[in-house]
Parts: sequence; structure tokens; C-alpha cells
Amino acid sequence: MAKPYPNVLPGVPCWASPFFDDIVAERKWGADLLAIARGMRENGAVVVDFPGPDFEGASSEVMANLGELLGDAHCIRDAWSFQPAVHRVACNATIMQVLSQIGGRRCFPTQTRTQQFARERAMTCDALHFATRPAGFMVSVWVALEDISEENGPLVYYPGTHRWPEYSLEQLGHLPATLQVPPGEYLYQPLWQRLLEEQGIQPSVFLPRKGQALIMAGNVLHAVAPPKDGNSCWAQHTHYYYEHCGYYDPLGSAGAALMQRQAVNIGRFNPSAAKGKR
Repeated sequence: MAKPYPNVLPGVPCWASPFFDDIVAERKWGADLLAIARGMRENGAVVVDFPGPDFEGASSEVMANLGELLGDAHCIRDAWSFQPAVHRVACNATIMQVLSQIGGRRCFPTQTRTQQFARERAMTCDALHFATRPAGFMVSVWVALEDISEENGPLVYYPGTHRWPEYSLEQLGHLPATLQVPPGEYLYQPLWQRLLEEQGIQPSVFLPRKGQALIMAGNVLHAVAPPKDGNSCWAQHTHYYYEHCGYYDPLGSAGAALMQRQAVNIGRFNPSAAKGKR
């Protein structure tokens, strides 16, 4: 019997490791899991069908319950705390198993954003708000609760940007304490635009049918295209951390002084025990 290959870089997600092929050979991943891992490795994002027979019911429940609550508002954060269907989507066991396997350590959902309307948004990346030490142990899953076309204001992402370094504000020439306004993505826009032009990276528009999901690495650049007036864009965006990391917000950090984030594992809570509506 061949001796198991030691993972000499456990602080790097399996899909991003320079020893990816050795890890795959040892763990004997099936074709579906391997395709997801390779998609993450090559593009930083991969489209999957959201698993589970309960999705149809959960999506209908989310839209029915939150539509009345949201009114004309475009989204709500952390509706998992009082809407069981949002919680079920975020805590889907198959999704969490896949993310854990390709990451090399156990993941857990930490935040949800449920939207009924899209709102145009400039380029951003989740790692600006949900960074980890060691780096790379945060991913997100954006799942369509209805069919989404270009009229709905779809998600736009930039394959390959996960290979970029995670530049700090100091590297951009900024010190948070000296800024006149709070730091944000606006400070990174010139850098990102220049890198896209230099590397010839083209955007991909995610036009999913209901029940398709986009798994994205935390440092993949993405944006939201402008929607047509009145068109809904029901979707749930769940952020996942991995265990045994430090969690912090880079925009509030300076040098070694990191703004720590509380890593709430929402899978440990039961939303059915809370009030049904806010």
C-alpha cells in the first residue's frame, strides 16, 4: 500500500494548494467534487445545481415571507435568525460538505443576505470584509431563488482574480487613521481596473435558472449589473468561514492591529424558536 502523502500546507485551501494533484490522488475525490475543486482552482468560482429536494419549498417560503417584510427594500441581512427557510438554505448539508472537502477543513455559514431586487454595485470582493488568517478560508454561495436574466440585475464576476494578492490599505498608500471618510471599496477601484486591463480579464455574467448557485472564493472580484425597473432578482448570498482561523475586517485594520470579526456559526441556532417576523 502506498504511503499517504502528507499535506505540508494545511494552511492553504486544498483547491488552491500547489500540491493539489497529490491531494486529489490521495483523497480519491469523485468526478463531481473534482470538477468543483478544479473550477475553483482555475477560475475562483464554479456554477453548481443547489442540492436537495427541499429547495423548491424553501425558495417559495423565503419569497413569500420576506416579500411582505421587505416592501420596496432591496435586501435584508441575516434573515436566517427569524426565517427557517433562509436558515435551511444556508445550512444545506451537501453544500457544506462540498465546501469542507475542497477546503480541507470544516466550514460553517456565518452571514446571509437575501435580496428581492438587485441594486447596481461597483466592483468588490468579500475578502475586503471577511478576511481570514491563514488567508483564503472564506467562500460564498450565491443561489438564485428564481430565474435571472440580464433584465434582473445579475451578478457579474471576474474569473482568475482569486490569484491576485490581497493588497492592504497601506500598500495602496492609505492609512485608515488619516482618511477623511471611512475606507471602502472606492479606494481599490483604480487598482482593480488597472489589473483587469493589464491581464485582459473579461467579466462573466451569471444568468442562472432557479436553483443554480455560484460558489466563489472570497477574493474573487464581482459586481452587480444595473437592473431594469421593477424586475425582481430573488437570491440568497451566504458567507462561509472555515474553522481554526482568525477572522478580521481588512478595511478596519492597520498593520498588525486587526479589526477582529466575531465568527458566528449560524448552524448552531434554531430560528424557529425566534419570532416569525421582525
